Amino acid sequence: MPANVGQVTRRRYDDNVAGDRQLVARIGRAMFTIGGHAADIEPMCPQGGSSPRSDDEFFGVRRRSRYARTTSAYR
Repeated sequence: MPANVGQVTRRRYDDNVAGDRQLVARIGRAMFTIGGHAADIEPMCPQGGSSPRSDDEFFGVRRRSRYARTTSAYR
């Protein structure tokens, strides 16, 4: 009587796990490759981002919270 893991034989289970491990490894390599391409296209900015803080900061946290409290779309 063959040993089953769930509804499949042990051999089928081992094949599935081995295939899934290969897929996970491929996905990991793909994610690093995509990240490398993204860094080539748009290198990381220094602290402050592409538009550092100015005195008239419309989308700053404090001003944005005031705007959200007074605008009906955010209620």
